[in-house]
Amino acid sequence: MICPKCKHDFIPDNRTSQQNKYLHAILGEIAEYTGHSLNEVKQVFKYKFNLYRSSGRFICYDSTADMTKVQLADFIDQIVIFASENLGMVILSPEEYFSNSNENSK
Repeated sequence: MICPKCKHDFIPDNRTSQQNKYLHAILGEIAEYTGHSLNEVKQVFKYKFNLYRSSGRFICYDSTADMTKVQLADFIDQIVIFASENLGMVILSPEEYFSNSNENSK
């Protein structure tokens, strides 16, 4: 919903920066594992999990920036499950990831 006066976009429960960091961390791991770019991997998952609109000749991918916390959490869960079941990868949980990154920054 956009305020008609100030043009502020009110998105309820917008995703968090921690979720975004975690999403890009796991996409980066998958990209490294598969040999594709992070952007390619992200687009493939958006396509696989129906996060796009088709308008005739074009496919428009939904932006993760517009997702709510719940939507992004679901997207991340789908990616982690796919990586485990189809690629044999073990993806750290968000708690493990941030715990490890905090230890590495010391």
